[in-house]
Amino acid sequence: MRRSRLPKVEKDLLIYTFCNALVKLKDVKEAAQFLKDLLSSAEIEMLALRLQIARLLEEGYGYDEIGALLMVAPDTIARVKGWLDVSGEGYRKILKRTSVPARDPEKHTESEWEHFKETHPLYFWPQLLIKHYSKERDKRKSIIGLIRKGGFKKDMLLGSLKEEYRKNYSKIK
Repeated sequence: MRRSRLPKVEKDLLIYTFCNALVKLKDVKEAAQFLKDLLSSAEIEMLALRLQIARLLEEGYGYDEIGALLMVAPDTIARVKGWLDVSGEGYRKILKRTSVPARDPEKHTESEWEHFKETHPLYFWPQLLIKHYSKERDKRKSIIGLIRKGGFKKDMLLGSLKEEYRKNYSKIK
């Protein structure tokens, strides 16, 4: 990454403007949209990992435990530990403010999280792909099981396959 050639005053103003923009975000959805537009999925994941590493370090976890839990290298943990040791005020404020759930678990369900994943598929494509193929595999297993038990007649199978084809593939031309 190249060094900025801007004068310090202008650089400080840019950083202040950026921080002010962060503060103006109203909720988690807006923050997610902003981060998605601003950063790559790898960069977002790394920021989230750093925050979790800081949380675990503050809770007294060791490097080996954190590495095993989050699958990060010791040098990543050491870098976060260094930032915590040098100042860490920003980390500690965020950790304190996010230690209590920001929303009522009664009001927000698992389906909202699934909806969020589907509306941001670029970040969750491996999970969504596995979920899709797992459903398809389960469907095939249940049909094959019925056929083996004799509870599924040939015309029933052909009818359901034709219906499945019409439903999923007839739109593709």
